[in-house]
Amino acid sequence: VKIKSIFHSGVKPKNGEIPIYHVHGFLPENQKLNENHSITLSESIYHQQYLDVYSWNNIVQLNKFTDKVCLFIGSSFTDPNIRRLMDIAKKQRGNIGKHYIIKRKICIDDIEEKVIMEIEKNKDGLNNNYQIHLSDLIKKIIEMNELLEEKDANSFGAEIIWVDNYENDIPKILSSIQQQKTLNNFS
Repeated sequence: VKIKSIFHSGVKPKNGEIPIYHVHGFLPENQKLNENHSITLSESIYHQQYLDVYSWNNIVQLNKFTDKVCLFIGSSFTDPNIRRLMDIAKKQRGNIGKHYIIKRKICIDDIEEKVIMEIEKNKDGLNNNYQIHLSDLIKKIIEMNELLEEKDANSFGAEIIWVDNYENDIPKILSSIQQQKTLNNFS
């Protein structure tokens, strides 16, 4: 599969190329840098882009969010500009189509370690009559967190695809998409 990096206005993918939009900049591996390779590294530059509703960055994102099915990989989906643009796009397209976000499931071991540390810090305040089933508690916390994240994503017209491991699962998902020949609908 051929990929086309798009990082400024006027660049278009050819037939058969999958466009990857770098709306916050792009550093090429084997090219000289020029004025088209600006990178959003500071909060002040980000805010300038956010405020300029007609910037290339915002227009590209809004058009794709409105007209295409988008796959978000490695996005926390907490960026206020993306959320704003996704909200506008959902209103423009109605309930037709949705986007997808690949997110890694929360690791039970990470949460368990944090909960144990908190229990140890506050063990004097715990009543010994209560027996804590830590693994059950952690599973419930994770289930509630995932449910809340799914409802949040759904409010913007997106669905979360939960994965255990990015390295193993993302290639499988992308391969499945390619096999279904739906790539022309993705941005």
